[in-house]
Amino acid sequence: MKDEDKTKEQLIKELVEIHQRIAKLETVESELMMVEKELKKSEERYRRLVEQTTDAIMSLDLDTNIVSWNKGAEEMFGYRSEEIIGKSQTLLVPKGFRASCQKNFWNATVDGYVKEAKTARRTKDDRVIPVEISLAAIKDDEGEHIGYVSILRDITERNKMENDLRTRIKELETFYNVAVDREIRMKELKEKIEELRAKLSQYEK
Repeated sequence: MKDEDKTKEQLIKELVEIHQRIAKLETVESELMMVEKELKKSEERYRRLVEQTTDAIMSLDLDTNIVSWNKGAEEMFGYRSEEIIGKSQTLLVPKGFRASCQKNFWNATVDGYVKEAKTARRTKDDRVIPVEISLAAIKDDEGEHIGYVSILRDITERNKMENDLRTRIKELETFYNVAVDREIRMKELKEKIEELRAKLSQYEK
């Protein structure tokens, strides 16, 4: 049907439909812009969180090579990002902890995450520090496993406090045992004194 053959009502109906489609497209575009804006805000909040935390946060590829490295990791391990990115995270793992490290990555691959496992890592200046590691598998939109994110916390001070508390508890237990032993001995001495007094009184009669 040619345009000139259309009735006025048909033309009005088509115009209404076109306006409705335009309105829908504008709504969708507005919603996409809002989602994009919120996404950018979330990304910025995440970036600030990663940079401000004192925990070491790194992302790794499937071969456990380091892909990203935050400021907390720089301060904890002494490596700048340009020195460490692209290298294997095994550079940070002391020899005695490599088997447990492999197990943690295996568990993260199978279960999706490892939460607060206690282990140790080696710094650039060759110090071995106790750490608590949380490890999670990263997946893309299709659910394909593409890497890992690792969060490490230096627990040197926590361990020191725990050891100090254990030492203090042991000292108190020793003091308590000594005090109890003394009390028992004092009781025995008092009983002996009373016994001797009783015998003495018999002689005095």
